[in-house]
Amino acid sequence: MIGQTISNFKVLAKIAENATGTLYRAIDTESNRLVTLKVLSPWAAANPESRTLLERARGLQHPNIARIDEFVRWKDINFAVMEPPEGESVYDFLERARPKRLHLLRFTQQIADALEAASRAGIVHGPLDPAAIFVTAPGQIKIYDLGFGILEPPPESEQERLISFGKSAPYVSPEQLQGGRPDVRSDIFSFGALLYHLTTGHLPFREATVSEI
Repeated sequence: MIGQTISNFKVLAKIAENATGTLYRAIDTESNRLVTLKVLSPWAAANPESRTLLERARGLQHPNIARIDEFVRWKDINFAVMEPPEGESVYDFLERARPKRLHLLRFTQQIADALEAASRAGIVHGPLDPAAIFVTAPGQIKIYDLGFGILEPPPESEQERLISFGKSAPYVSPEQLQGGRPDVRSDIFSFGALLYHLTTGHLPFREATVSEI
């Protein structure tokens, strides 16, 4: 889809992907402004519960949660238009360095605040994807996949699980991997796993497959 135009948005680059869809960096060809697109997977687009979560997420006003401007259906594609990503993803950050103590405290406090706001709105995030969490130059965190949590049981094959969870695979709670519905405890587990990675520079669980993790 990179290089293609859907509606009036030209897709520039892929940011992250999981079972609910794909995040893209794009440009609005009418206004020439940068945006983020969340192109929903057919499952997410057809799931009424997923739509309810997205509507709740759209109503959130929080400095660490990316703003959802509108939902668009174009031909057979459903997508959300969001504010543009700034800075670099936490995934890219961790690929090159471990945050210093001051930055670590700021990052984790902001992620926790965003998850708390989501919980108050009745949103379970699901596994945190560091590729969809951005750090701006001043050190502000912005989460771009909040409200797009995975609700369906994970597929059985290892390859399908990797596609389903994307780069959030190392942070998936056991009950989600076993097909259980996530709740606030699942978010706490995922947050703890990401916090461990941010603190030590290493994944908390390092195994060959998602199931073993």
